[in-house]
Amino acid sequence: MFWSGLAILHERLWWKRRTWHRGRGVIVGHKELKDSDGCTYPAVIEYRFADEPRTFVSQYSSGRIPTMGLEVAVRISPDGLEGERDTLFNRFFATIICGIVGLICFLLAATVEPHPESFDEGGSRRSCEKCQPVNQASKRTKSPEHEAENEVGNVKRFLEKNR
Repeated sequence: MFWSGLAILHERLWWKRRTWHRGRGVIVGHKELKDSDGCTYPAVIEYRFADEPRTFVSQYSSGRIPTMGLEVAVRISPDGLEGERDTLFNRFFATIICGIVGLICFLLAATVEPHPESFDEGGSRRSCEKCQPVNQASKRTKSPEHEAENEVGNVKRFLEKNR
């Protein structure tokens, strides 16, 4: 759900920007942002609004220093105070990646089967007494004796139903 939420937030941000003016800007510099993974370099972009030059720092960056003097497409807020570089990568990359990761996590969660005796006939969750000592030592395993009993019980139930 976390990754899907990020995809939705990114789309919401760009949905807000859909009404912004399209224009042209020029990369006039960059900032250097350091973190545990290294450095990234968001571009400083100059654009004109109401015949006066303004600048913004892009929210998107990479490990490469942007090319100075490069003319780029930008989106400018109606009041001219905000801007963002307008590329397909900026527009869709975060949404697609977060959406795919969210979908994979959802599918993995949907395929995990619960413990066969973890619910009673009314659908209420209950704890299995035979697995509790094993669960305390390791949350991921069941006792071999219990596995064998479950298999025998499953075979017996199958035979009784199909007589």
